[in-house]
Amino acid sequence: MSKKYFRFLSLFFCLTLFLQGCAAPDFRGLKLSGEGEAREFVERGITKDSFLGSKDGVEAWASPDYFLGEISSFWVTVKNNGVKQIQTSNKFSTYTLVTKDGQKRELRPPLGQFTPEGNIIRPRGQGTFQIRLPRPKVRRQDVEMIICSFDLGNTQIFLFSNPAKYPKPTLIKK
Repeated sequence: MSKKYFRFLSLFFCLTLFLQGCAAPDFRGLKLSGEGEAREFVERGITKDSFLGSKDGVEAWASPDYFLGEISSFWVTVKNNGVKQIQTSNKFSTYTLVTKDGQKRELRPPLGQFTPEGNIIRPRGQGTFQIRLPRPKVRRQDVEMIICSFDLGNTQIFLFSNPAKYPKPTLIKK
């Protein structure tokens, strides 16, 4: 294999990873006090600026994995910009998907440990994990929100469709 070919493949691989990292996630989230506040958040209208100023500085984003056009799991990242650590042990956590028709489905807890390990997201740290959907799977457009509840419900993170990735269409006036 020639050096030029190897350099080209290396550059292509690095560029692909860079562009994947720059892509906007499908869902964005923040810490809210409960489902009532989450409904008010949705009714006010979600914009890309809606996620600024999260309570306690906790923010999150998620990207789905697809299988045959349906969501099979979500990769969720939680960033803790607050001053308190977040306990993420499966014993103290629940994950719920709410569909647009109002159905709630419990999601399966992560198989592996959080990153960083230890089931704790420390202040100024972040954790990434995968939550899986039981059957039947859902389509992306059917998801209203994802709820990640940690610390026996003391930390509730609500993830909504990312308006930066899926903006509402607007009519152009002539």
